Amino acid sequence: MFFCRHHLLRAPAQRHFATLITTRNASRQLVLPHPHPRPGHVQSSRVSSSHPPAPSAVNAINTEPEPTQHTLPTTESEAPDLLPDSHAEPTTREETKAEAEVEEGKQPARLPHHLERILERDKKVKDDPIGMYLETRAMGPEALKGYAGEYFTSAIWRAAHKVMPDHIRMLVQDAILVTDQRESKIRGRNIIESLFRTLAFRKLLRKEDILALLQCLERNKQLPYTSTANRLLLARYITSNPSDDETDRELIRLMVPLLVEKLRKISEVQPRSGKRSPSESIESTAFGAFVPRALWLLLQMLVRLALLDARTEASALLAQVTDRQYIHADAIQATDLSSTDYAYIILSVTVRTCMIYGWFARASELLLGAASRQPKISSSFAKLVQDWLVRALDNPRQIDLQQAASAMVLLFRRAEDYVLPHQLLWRFYEAARELEVPELAQTVYGQSRRVKHHAYPPPRDETLLWMMEHFEQKSRNVHFARVLASHVVDENLPLPVTMRAPFIAQTAVLGFATQARTLWERYAVGQDARAVTGNSKAMIRMTSLFIRNANLVASEAAKRVQSSGSAAHRENQDDSASDDQADVGQATIQRTAPTDAEEDGHPASDAPTTHSTSTPPPQPAPGPGRLEPPDVASAPPEHETEEREEEGFDALTYSELLEREADFRRFAARVFDAYYETKLPLERARHFDLNSLARGASVVGRVDLCMSVFTHMRARNIKFDIRDVNVALGMIAKTNPVSGAEYIKRLARSGIQPDAVSFGTVIHSAVQHGNGRLVKQLIRQARVLGIEDMSYKTLGTLLHATVTGKLSSDATPREQLAFVESIVARMLNQGVLPTPKIAWDCVITALRADDPVKAHRFWQVYIKRNAEWRDAVQVRLRQRIAKTLIAHVKMGWLEAKKAQVMLFELGHKYSPVVIARLAADERGEG
Repeated sequence: MFFCRHHLLRAPAQRHFATLITTRNASRQLVLPHPHPRPGHVQSSRVSSSHPPAPSAVNAINTEPEPTQHTLPTTESEAPDLLPDSHAEPTTREETKAEAEVEEGKQPARLPHHLERILERDKKVKDDPIGMYLETRAMGPEALKGYAGEYFTSAIWRAAHKVMPDHIRMLVQDAILVTDQRESKIRGRNIIESLFRTLAFRKLLRKEDILALLQCLERNKQLPYTSTANRLLLARYITSNPSDDETDRELIRLMVPLLVEKLRKISEVQPRSGKRSPSESIESTAFGAFVPRALWLLLQMLVRLALLDARTEASALLAQVTDRQYIHADAIQATDLSSTDYAYIILSVTVRTCMIYGWFARASELLLGAASRQPKISSSFAKLVQDWLVRALDNPRQIDLQQAASAMVLLFRRAEDYVLPHQLLWRFYEAARELEVPELAQTVYGQSRRVKHHAYPPPRDETLLWMMEHFEQKSRNVHFARVLASHVVDENLPLPVTMRAPFIAQTAVLGFATQARTLWERYAVGQDARAVTGNSKAMIRMTSLFIRNANLVASEAAKRVQSSGSAAHRENQDDSASDDQADVGQATIQRTAPTDAEEDGHPASDAPTTHSTSTPPPQPAPGPGRLEPPDVASAPPEHETEEREEEGFDALTYSELLEREADFRRFAARVFDAYYETKLPLERARHFDLNSLARGASVVGRVDLCMSVFTHMRARNIKFDIRDVNVALGMIAKTNPVSGAEYIKRLARSGIQPDAVSFGTVIHSAVQHGNGRLVKQLIRQARVLGIEDMSYKTLGTLLHATVTGKLSSDATPREQLAFVESIVARMLNQGVLPTPKIAWDCVITALRADDPVKAHRFWQVYIKRNAEWRDAVQVRLRQRIAKTLIAHVKMGWLEAKKAQVMLFELGHKYSPVVIARLAADERGEG
């Protein structure tokens, strides 16, 4: 159909032409909201022609039977309705009728038949682009070559939105096929670019896919026409993913020219000295200059090439970037160009340039990524890390501190000829304290102690005490705390005057008697001695620790002459003379060591004795909801118990044990006497000092002095508070816990509210006397008064008494385990982790209950990382857990796979029983 130019100037003809054009392009408007303009040579040829056009392929389609749903045209000439650039001129009678109806202002009865087919196909593609694509793909390569580009795009985005990686793989293959086999490469390139654009939404393309697509574009000479957005997107994806040596090298080879081209164009159009505003392709630096965004991507690729040892490619890229003055002159000057470490030279100029530009996070990414790949760090490389650390620790954020910790650990492990400046290490510890991240300080300190060529110092001043408190209160890492205390003692590191007494007290709280004594004797002399000897907290902690250890030694000496089942010596156990008011942790130099009799008769043997061999063990009873011990009896238990003993007891004779006990008591008395002298005359002593003096006198057994202090306080009209009452209560309960319980009742009637320490003091004494009924009564009485949360020490005493059997003689092992679990849950609710010593009691209780899985769990959470792995007692404990696990596998009560994991973690890597069971399970015989 031909329209004269003059005819089109008439208004009716214009309306008719607009309606006709709208009808013809209806299907394409549904698929392509932004259709591409038609080639100019096509439009000009049709306008200039004075002859009617030849019958189009549409006429051929209209004269043939309508294809079924499964038959589609297979060539471009047979399927013009599938191609965005085919515009056939309809001349059928149906079209003429439709045009006449439109010209008269009527709605045509129906669209022409071929337009209905187009609309139907467009609707199908819109509803299910993946299904339509798969149908076409099943018809072979020829059908794919004729498949419309917008249909490909619809399928690509549907696969990306629905996360269909397998379909993305197929689309990659077909995009390469279309690009390689079609004469016109534009459609193939557009499909490939659509695939690239999905990386901004879903990372479904693999590096191998991207490499294949880029190689296809290069093979078909379409690579230079890739859009700028896709170039940056691909470069970011390549550099942000883990390095793959061969693939990365080829990808970078293809991408570098594309990025350098943009770098050159931006540099030429807008010189670096000129003023310009940031845009999508430009970003600013710290000193106000603007650089291309492609620069950062090129720097990443430059470092990656250096790490791949692609020196030729890296040198060429470095030369291109340097020629355009994007590598800062100061970065080059600070680099040791004489170094033989090529990776260091590249990394130095790039990292220093980033830091000069104000891109510190980017500099960290380059440096730490490269350092982690170096098996050995050279001195020049270490110096670069040091310069970076100086910047990182200048007003750091938490992420900066985490990265600094990683860098320091790498230096300690791999830089054999390098020594990190102590000032820098101390600054790191101080920053960790300021940001409250003690875990990082613990990690760095632990790694610094493993360095063999240099002895690094520990934290100093307040940071040193802060770390010790963290080990005791939060991490419960007794091993690291002991290492830190020994470090200070062995190397005679000076402590500031204000830090001496608190550090000694904290060392005593952790139970390190040798280190605490050495430090006290070191600083208890000289002009600043009063800062240590006159400190109340240090005195209480030191006297409690050494009296407790003296009682422990006395208990061991008594066992040499008495039977292990006698109860006569149990009232002088390790905790019986400790200060009940001081929230002092139990001595960590003590260990739970099962007796030989218990080791032989314990269910942790190859054949458990507590259950029938034909049935699985019963499940443990659920833990009680309230903190109450199992049914208890007042009589002390008669069965074997896990006794606590100090390391080295077996090597001491009876007389040596007595001498050790006397030495401990003499030292405790010395510490108390030194404190007493600093408080004379008592008429000038403060209330707090008098209270501490009474507590100390009670601990060392000077009852008369304790009473005289109270008499002096009454004579000075000092009003007693709950702390004074608790000191007196401790003295009463120590000899008679029943009288202590009555004293608490009188306090409540007199209007003085007892606290958790009051109840804990009497409970502790009742446990030592084996009075389980009184313990249960006191717990209920405390609950009536609204005291639900007992102190940590009281909970530890109850737990230990449960393990040793002091609370119950008839409670079953599983009832004891349930009670122990309830105590641990109460500790966790208070925000306090059990110490390794308390966890040891939990493990023993679980083994008695024949529950090795729970025993392993207690060990894994609370002991594994907080105790010395090679310690003989720790080795023995792990062996007992492993032995019970193997027995359960043998009886069929525990899955072999689960046991194998736990055994491997325990260091028991080979077990014939477990291996045989695993083999049987694989054969289906289990």
